[in-house]
Amino acid sequence: METEFNNRLDNLRIKYCFNKQQYDLPTLKFIIVGDNPGNTEYKENKFFIGPSGQELRKHFYSNELIGDFENECIIFNKTFIHTTKTADLEPIKNEIGQELFDGIQIYCAKQIAELSNELNLPILIFGKSNLGPSLLFDAFWKSIIELVKEKRNLLVYNHPSPPYLQFNKEWDKYKNVLNYNSTLDLLKQIGLINSELINNKYK
Repeated sequence: METEFNNRLDNLRIKYCFNKQQYDLPTLKFIIVGDNPGNTEYKENKFFIGPSGQELRKHFYSNELIGDFENECIIFNKTFIHTTKTADLEPIKNEIGQELFDGIQIYCAKQIAELSNELNLPILIFGKSNLGPSLLFDAFWKSIIELVKEKRNLLVYNHPSPPYLQFNKEWDKYKNVLNYNSTLDLLKQIGLINSELINNKYK
């Protein structure tokens, strides 16, 4: 399936990349999901290593959510199509067609869901503004919400991209209003609140 997508994108001269980082599955604590590979990710063939990824790592370390990000977090994207900005996916969708555009998202969702179901790992999805009916990542959400067995493993957040740092602001907001036992508990509560907000868009 991946080769089929590669061939079609190559023929259309659309840039894409895959995450070449190696992971030791027994050490994993989280599945991290970004939007799509940007310039740094495309150059290095690694996901979430640009400014947004660095901000996320900083937050996870400072709040003691992980001890070793690279070994405890496996990283995916909602699509492997490369653009400088997520908004640049819109004209690409029109260029390659809805069927291929959605098919790639469904493929990515299946990979993520299979790993989460096998290891019972929480899926931390960053970038909620494009999740919903007729939005850029509509196909991704509809697929992953269907495929993941443990729905409480689906956690959604604002994006950590600078300079706005919406994830950090979201964290600080809920930190002051929620009752939580640990930073991990706070992380999960925020994620479930946002997951419900996305699901409500489909009702």
